[in-house]
Amino acid sequence: CTGCSSLYNGFADKGPLLADLPQTKQSVEDEKIKPRPLPKASLDEIERSYKSALEVAADPDLRHKIQVRLADIEMARSQNRQLEAADGVHFSQAISLYDELLKQPQTQKDAPTDERLLYRLSKAYALDGKSAESEAILAQLVAAHPESNYAAEAEFRRGEQAFNLHQYGKAEHSYQQVVKAGKVTAFYLNGLYMQGWSQFKQNKSSEAIDSFTALLDLILPAGTAVNQLDGGKKNLAEDTLRVLAYTFAYQEGAQSITQAYKT
Repeated sequence: CTGCSSLYNGFADKGPLLADLPQTKQSVEDEKIKPRPLPKASLDEIERSYKSALEVAADPDLRHKIQVRLADIEMARSQNRQLEAADGVHFSQAISLYDELLKQPQTQKDAPTDERLLYRLSKAYALDGKSAESEAILAQLVAAHPESNYAAEAEFRRGEQAFNLHQYGKAEHSYQQVVKAGKVTAFYLNGLYMQGWSQFKQNKSSEAIDSFTALLDLILPAGTAVNQLDGGKKNLAEDTLRVLAYTFAYQEGAQSITQAYKT
């Protein structure tokens, strides 16, 4: 109708819509907004925040997660204390907190796992110089969680502790478990190297040669010179070649080399 047409036209003629407005030109500062770094919070401040959250948290799983964070904060604080004063016991509180957490039941799938807490507890014991306690926790971790991502490292640490105590048979067994975990673990090369050393220390020359040779095949393939390797692998290759030379020298020299690599 005519009235409706007049009303519509009047509405349409009231001026431009938002889409019709011209674009404003942004300033250089608007176009390049630089993020400002947040001020660093101290461990004490972070701890206070978590403790405040713990006071009001009712859900058991949430409380468990917060307590894990508090234990980790105490672990970090203990490490800082150790850096400032090397002597003394610094991790008693962290050990107590992790031990208490491991006694709590876990009901939520994404809760921090026992193996992670066991690993941290073992590390706290080790940093306090309590090797026997640390090794016992690592053994517990490996026995309870053999497929854990922490298992290979736990075995490597057990091997280190046994090797330092001149328990070379025990060390060899732990390093063998690291090697069995495969190349997916970051400890594979060092595990293979230390497996060879453990065998060498037990006068297992043939086994040691096999371990060291397998290591060289990985880090020094045919056509590659030692000097072409990066720092870590270069040092590992040089040390492996050196101990291989010692091993062959203890046997029959060149004849041993021929025998070892006879196809």
